[in-house]
Amino acid sequence: MLKTDYTKGQRVLVAKKSKMNKQMQAEFAGKRVRFMDSDINHIVEISTAGGVYPLLRTTNDKVVGVSDFDSNKLEAGVNAAIERIKVAYGKDATVNNTEIKDIAFSSLASAFPEVLKRAKLIIKQDNKTLLKLPVERFTHGAASQKTQGEEDSLELGTPLVLIEQKPVDIELEFGADSAMVQGADDHYLQVRLMGTETAAK
Repeated sequence: MLKTDYTKGQRVLVAKKSKMNKQMQAEFAGKRVRFMDSDINHIVEISTAGGVYPLLRTTNDKVVGVSDFDSNKLEAGVNAAIERIKVAYGKDATVNNTEIKDIAFSSLASAFPEVLKRAKLIIKQDNKTLLKLPVERFTHGAASQKTQGEEDSLELGTPLVLIEQKPVDIELEFGADSAMVQGADDHYLQVRLMGTETAAK
């Protein structure tokens, strides 16, 4: 049964149900929607990033521990209200050929290259910009003593909603004439979108 004592994320999803597909709207009308805590993860290499750089592409594969997106979409039945975002940076020597799933990530400001801190993280859906903030806003000055994502994530004043099966754009926008410097390292960015989601039917 659909609860009436909603959390913030649940209230946002209920308010946006008219934007969802007809099947999900019917689930809401029939009070059959379930809600779950959501932590949508995406990791991508950004060694050649410059200008406006897409972090999520149509060629993306859904792989546990690397990306929860199938292509550039959420799977059927999953609509998410994003209340917090964690961004973390990782690097590894190119010669190591380390797999993405084995890269160590940090949200500490001291771990991020300056060019990356000045870049803007952009999230869009339906050609609408849902979020555009400097990467530096997601960094922290001290290591968190709590579980990752609890204390070292940015709580959004305005939750954003991602609708199932619709293309999502996640991008980095670098300043003019700036880009990641490859050198002897490969550079990676992890974006975790946390909040509440509808359960797959």
